[in-house]
Amino acid sequence: MADQPALAAHLQHGKQLLQELPKVAQHSDRVLSVLGMNPAAYSLQGTNCYLIGQGTERLLLDTGEGRPEFLQNLLQVLRREACKITNVVLTHSHVDHIGGLPGLLQAFPDLLLWRCRPPSQGLSFGRLGTAEDATDPTLTLGMCGTNVKLLQDGDIIRTKGATLRALHTPGHAIDHLCFWLEEEQALFTGDHILGTGTVIVDDLNAYLSSLQRLSDLKPFRIYPGHGPMLEGPTALNRPGEYIQHRQQRLKRALELLESSGSQALEQLLRGVYGSSLPSDAFLQHAARRNLEASLEKLETDGLARRLVGKWTSTRKLPASGYGTTSISLRGLLQRARPRWTEKDVAAAEAKLRANISDSKMLLDQLQRDELNQHLRSAGFRVFTADTLEALRQAGLGSLEAKPENERS
Repeated sequence: MADQPALAAHLQHGKQLLQELPKVAQHSDRVLSVLGMNPAAYSLQGTNCYLIGQGTERLLLDTGEGRPEFLQNLLQVLRREACKITNVVLTHSHVDHIGGLPGLLQAFPDLLLWRCRPPSQGLSFGRLGTAEDATDPTLTLGMCGTNVKLLQDGDIIRTKGATLRALHTPGHAIDHLCFWLEEEQALFTGDHILGTGTVIVDDLNAYLSSLQRLSDLKPFRIYPGHGPMLEGPTALNRPGEYIQHRQQRLKRALELLESSGSQALEQLLRGVYGSSLPSDAFLQHAARRNLEASLEKLETDGLARRLVGKWTSTRKLPASGYGTTSISLRGLLQRARPRWTEKDVAAAEAKLRANISDSKMLLDQLQRDELNQHLRSAGFRVFTADTLEALRQAGLGSLEAKPENERS
């Protein structure tokens, strides 16, 4: 299945080829970005930190990872603009967005921190398996003491020349916020939408819902947490392209499960991504984690089930589909393996009848991926994967071939 062209344009021979971004960029008369100077596979050219407003007191959205060069560049910009930072706003609590907070507090001890109200279960970390969420953010976030404002969906932050509305957009992180800049019909998207490529997803159901919210806003401009700014039709279409991309991956994973019965994660990874599977180790990890998020969504939706080391479809067969009167065990074996000799079919039937009474029971075990386990426990040779799949298809074929008046 082909990738969305706009989302894969930066991939060359399975690796990322990124355009150079300036250390400081003036995007509009109220938005200026300072690059976090923390390039990495997960942060692209680095974290975009945005100085927002038009007065002598401005707010900074995200703080980078804490690299000294970032703070030096930021202080130079503040001197040039004859302004200071009084408020810091965070999109989420990953280290490449909050890591610069300690240095900023040394320069501006009275900073007011705005961040998402944490969920009742607390902030999670380590779920993405990358450096960005490997560290517990509690200590860093606590450095502001009581000088903190907790944001909820719809809250407004104002500074001279700029009005930001908080949008709770979980999916990449549970505490993720995007911000709508009313004066420009623009979105600050943090790690929910990037300027290049796609993101690692934690909760796909939440992520898709959040993307739909952003799409409904019809942004003219997107200021991403990583990568170049997007504007015009590119910005307008990007949330929808993200939705379509994730739905394509989801559909392909379900198709593979329904056609094969069960597969290990690595088999599914190769099947879902095909020739587009990156060779870069981090990008492969990102693809694997996003596939896991897709499978977890299918599990939540009741369409897939996790087995030991495998995933399987939970597509339920109609209750009348495989009763003892629809097709016999021998008939099912003959339909599945028409080239087997009568002796082969009889031998297979004999070992099946050691723990299976009829074809319905056989296909129930196939649906649960338990047939070979029972055969092995009874001391019999197991069926090959090809034979298991042929039996599944023969069972489906027997259901489809039944006359309409015989179906319930």
